[in-house]
Amino acid sequence: MRRLKMVMLGIVGLVIGICTPVWVLGSLERDWSIGPSSVGDVVVGRPVPLFVLGMGPELFSSYYGDQIPYLGLRLEQVSISLEYFIIVRGIIPEPELRTAEGTGVGSTLSELEQAHGSLELFDIPEPFRCAVTAPTLPDVYFEFTDCDAARAGEVVVRVNLWRRIGDF
Repeated sequence: MRRLKMVMLGIVGLVIGICTPVWVLGSLERDWSIGPSSVGDVVVGRPVPLFVLGMGPELFSSYYGDQIPYLGLRLEQVSISLEYFIIVRGIIPEPELRTAEGTGVGSTLSELEQAHGSLELFDIPEPFRCAVTAPTLPDVYFEFTDCDAARAGEVVVRVNLWRRIGDF
């Protein structure tokens, strides 16, 4: 029953987004900074903002590492994976996007530590094998090809924001 409600909310949200003129949604020039659980106004665990639908996103489908299919929206600035057709489950910002402290793709482990304080480093499944998180940036994962390489000075190869199913 809950899933049916979420599907219906998703359909209503898409219809509203498609039928809402862009001028109602405000300026499309937005701040796309990486922040706690968010990239700009797109927040993990919350519904997709209406302005995203007004920007004409490309719809795509893919699989998580555990082979669970999902739908997503791709904009010039971010790719957004969806849960129940409307809730943001994950965000992959484009490489040029940064945190307020200036970190992102291309940052080293020591730069992340200087900018964000204590870090947690742990192994993750392929294609990347190492992720770093900071308590000040929940749901933000700075990804490296390998934890040993990260310690040796390798730079961040991708930033990924996500939350596990059921953690919403």
